[in-house]
Amino acid sequence: MDAGSAIKAAAAAASSEEASSPQPENPSVSSSALSSREKEKQFLRLLRRVVSVGDPEKKYTGWKPIGSGRFWPLCSVQP
Repeated sequence: MDAGSAIKAAAAAASSEEASSPQPENPSVSSSALSSREKEKQFLRLLRRVVSVGDPEKKYTGWKPIGSGRFWPLCSVQP
């Protein structure tokens, strides 16, 4: 896979993730009606749904360099 097709694949994956991003669990409740504590609880529930726990260097192995970015290398994970 060349760098151009890798970028296109990553962009496609990102756009599909945005389309399926988590929505507030109770959209009928106005965010202004919630206390700051309730807003924080709601935010943490949503955050826990999208963030994985653990060390990514141990979780993801088999990195293959596919290019270089401005600040770091671009890699893909081999299955």
